[in-house]
Amino acid sequence: DPDVPNVGTAGLMGHTPCTIWVSRWDEWHALPAPDVEFLEDRIRAHLVVPAEHPVRVTNVIPSPYSETVEFLKQRAAAMPEHAEYIEIGESAEGRPIPGIRVTRDLDGKGKPRFVVFSGQHPIEFPGVWGSRGIVHFLTSRLAQAARIRDAYEVVVLPLVNPDGTVHGLSLIHI
Repeated sequence: DPDVPNVGTAGLMGHTPCTIWVSRWDEWHALPAPDVEFLEDRIRAHLVVPAEHPVRVTNVIPSPYSETVEFLKQRAAAMPEHAEYIEIGESAEGRPIPGIRVTRDLDGKGKPRFVVFSGQHPIEFPGVWGSRGIVHFLTSRLAQAARIRDAYEVVVLPLVNPDGTVHGLSLIHI
């Protein structure tokens, strides 16, 4: 990126070696290790790209905006007595900023509140997956999750930058 001095490939290369994921037709598969070379200044991947078929390559499987919203809605619907899908506002482009609120009594007040947020940097999906894992745990029937719901209100906002996520914006474009 010409507007960001001295970045080079440090952002990507700082995370090697890593699994390289390839998507064809919305299914993600790990590129076999023999097909990936981690060089000093780049990664070389060997793959066959069929004509007229889109292929996406990444080092972290994305959690698209629409799929993340659907996940939150499904988890809230699975436990309506303890969880509710929320939107805390809209992005600059008018997309809802999705979340979920989890607690023992949705009408109750006075519990300590924890807010978990991720997705502020559009292509950094590990945080989004971590937030989704927290939601999955808190909306489970596990005794440990019930104890947390009894004692706290937890708000999870996995994609606080939906526009960047939808557009795939990042500081480094390869």
